[in-house]
Amino acid sequence: MHSTNQNISLDTIHASIFNAHSDGILVMDSLGTILTANNAIAALFDYPIEMLLGKNISYLLPELAEQSLAQYQMLGVCFESAAMHRDGHAVPVELTIDLIEDNNQPIFSATVHDNSERKSVELFRERIISTFNHQLRTPLTAIKGSLDIVLAGLTGELPEKAEHHITVANRNSQRLLNVIEDILNPEHSEIEGLSYYFETFDIKNFITNVMDENSAHAQLHEVTLKLNDDIPTGKFFADRVRLTQVMYNLINHATASAPSNSQIEINLSKQFDQVCIAVTNHGKNLSDAQKSALIDKLGETSSDSASLGLTVASAIIQKHQAELKHKNNQDGGTTLYFELPLQ
Repeated sequence: MHSTNQNISLDTIHASIFNAHSDGILVMDSLGTILTANNAIAALFDYPIEMLLGKNISYLLPELAEQSLAQYQMLGVCFESAAMHRDGHAVPVELTIDLIEDNNQPIFSATVHDNSERKSVELFRERIISTFNHQLRTPLTAIKGSLDIVLAGLTGELPEKAEHHITVANRNSQRLLNVIEDILNPEHSEIEGLSYYFETFDIKNFITNVMDENSAHAQLHEVTLKLNDDIPTGKFFADRVRLTQVMYNLINHATASAPSNSQIEINLSKQFDQVCIAVTNHGKNLSDAQKSALIDKLGETSSDSASLGLTVASAIIQKHQAELKHKNNQDGGTTLYFELPLQ
């Protein structure tokens, strides 16, 4: 009798902990059929728990329709999705899927966190970054370039007083550019601890945005970006923000390595069930330090910006279960590339 009471007591405790959790929790079989849910799920989506039992997880999370729960669980990270509220509006959420063994039957749990507040903050941050990028960095880089030309004497000899003032202006513009770069690029020591939020997004929209955001910056370095015409259709399951950072770092490396009036080629190609993204310049090959940066851990590589940028890009790609690779081109220059699975 004592053992029975103890079992009942433990069951009650487990149920209380399950329902007291602030995040929603769903428990599913290997096909995604909902077996149980906690009170936070009911509150988040305004569904009585009884209405959810027996339904597929795609009823709440459409993006998981016909997806393998094991695929998400193996990522080992939380990812973003859009859940459906009972009244029909979309709720941005963060998901973490874990595997539970139950009598050798695969049972999965999904922890669902309401992401509405964080998405609002993220949108505000993206607007600020866009302002810094397009309205501050681009014109300031142009100003800095013009001052460099004047100080180099390419526009004629300067009076002594004018040269002094232009030198001060040039130095201050560089300081402002450094501040802007620090804002646009998080400290590399912080990258290792960043959260990753995976979501499904369109390949063409992604690469179009990358081209729009980086073309002006490339032109200021007297190079142009060229995107191959045949872009594969499909979607990625990845962290869009981090992947955008990778593309910025690779393009930034290419602009620093490419000769003036040359092209930097952005190529996307489908290879079986994967898409290969490659950034090619026709200038310098990778230095030994930069090659090491592709495999170094953060904090262990050279302090020069080119190597750090490649290390950060490599670290982000590794979080996507992929690898940042390189090859030397026959006509000079380097191609940096990585592969991601198609959804």
